[in-house]
Amino acid sequence: MAMQLSNPLGYDSGLASSFASLTSSCNATSGYAFTSHTAYALNSTATTVPASVTATPPPTCTGSYTVQATDDCNSVAQTLNVSTYNLLYDNNLDLYCQNFATAVNTSLCIPPTCDLYTWQALDTCAGVVSSYPGMTIPQFLAWNPNFNDLCQNAGGFQGYQVCVSPPGGYANGSTPTNLSATDVATTAAPAPTNAASGTNSDCGLWYTVQSGDTCGQIDSNYTNLELGVAYCVEAVGNIATYSGYSTSGGSSITVPPASFSSVNTAIQTSTPTGYAYTQSLMPTASGTISGCSVYANYNASIDAESDCEYIAFAYQVTTDQLLAWNPSLSSNLSACNLQDGYSFCVEQTNATTPDTPSFCQPVNVSNIVSGTTPTCDCFTTVNGYYNGTYLCGDIESDYSITSTELTAWNTWLASDCDSNLYAGMAADDIRPVCIGVNATAPSQTATTTSNFVSMGPTATDDLLDLVYTVLSMEPE
Repeated sequence: MAMQLSNPLGYDSGLASSFASLTSSCNATSGYAFTSHTAYALNSTATTVPASVTATPPPTCTGSYTVQATDDCNSVAQTLNVSTYNLLYDNNLDLYCQNFATAVNTSLCIPPTCDLYTWQALDTCAGVVSSYPGMTIPQFLAWNPNFNDLCQNAGGFQGYQVCVSPPGGYANGSTPTNLSATDVATTAAPAPTNAASGTNSDCGLWYTVQSGDTCGQIDSNYTNLELGVAYCVEAVGNIATYSGYSTSGGSSITVPPASFSSVNTAIQTSTPTGYAYTQSLMPTASGTISGCSVYANYNASIDAESDCEYIAFAYQVTTDQLLAWNPSLSSNLSACNLQDGYSFCVEQTNATTPDTPSFCQPVNVSNIVSGTTPTCDCFTTVNGYYNGTYLCGDIESDYSITSTELTAWNTWLASDCDSNLYAGMAADDIRPVCIGVNATAPSQTATTTSNFVSMGPTATDDLLDLVYTVLSMEPE
């Protein structure tokens, strides 16, 4: 900007005034000097004007006010009937009230007064202006220069006092008396002595351009307004009755009609084609029976999910069934795991399930904790990764047993049930817990070669959902 002002062809007195005010407000005291030019002519002599000189005219004070310790910028503005912006601007204070506390016990200049409105968080310029018939958006913006041309910064002024009438009154020194009940001028207002030459005298309201106004604030169609000159800003009656008034804003054009091909709006009934996930199975293990309804791949990412006991639990089958369908698996359940690179039968539609209570689960007898009653015929299991989230009280609630029964059938829980329940377990460990003795439903018949007895309910229904979700996400 300084470079433009230093050029005789780019110099403009208004631009120079704005630049000097800007550098002054930023405390930029050096390095921004520019050359002031007279009207462009040969052999003209230019002088250098220091950038520290401000072109902002001194404020017009209507009085003074001493700031109290309990004051804030908005409360003072409301008390004095002035806008918050004018109060701050005329006293060289931060426009966002950041340094207002430094003004305590000092005297402030009182700028010209106006009718006030307290700005709310969700207000818009158009919304506020519509509440005051006869007021236009250009007028509002001229009276409140803190709002930008499009009022996009309105959110930063919540609680501010804003002017809804001209600061200091109208051009003739008083509120117009020529307004109807709907605040539309019915007679012409007296033309002020500073009225712009050529302005229609049949004018309902005049406005004098003030320092800080921009063309966009007054009317975006104006590009050559002059400081201190009054312009007509409101018609008398309906402006459409004025000679030469046009609503077209220019020559009209004819837009040819557009034509579009017909669109089939019928609801599609056929199943859309797209990607359907199909699990890619590994080769079946040696001896694994054919015709199973579900096969499971070895899961190389999580060893625990290839454990035979876990697989039986996840697919709600017994380990005896799992071993019978997959003879290549080890009969030693502590070492039984699915083998890398193969898939295994884990569900057979016509398989016969042992007639046990639906909530009892098969467990490995080698995992039964010492102190579990030998007469237990219904077990559930807890997994190590439920430590701290699924406790003794949850087991009692899920299977409708009492704490006395739980600790009597599992004496190893008696001293501290919640702590002992998971004592020494890793995240992928499974531990049987007795939840029933002498069940009325028949128990699973144990064979001489079986390492399992009947087993209790899953910890929660959510656990089964989790198990099936995990297994359905096996890598290909």
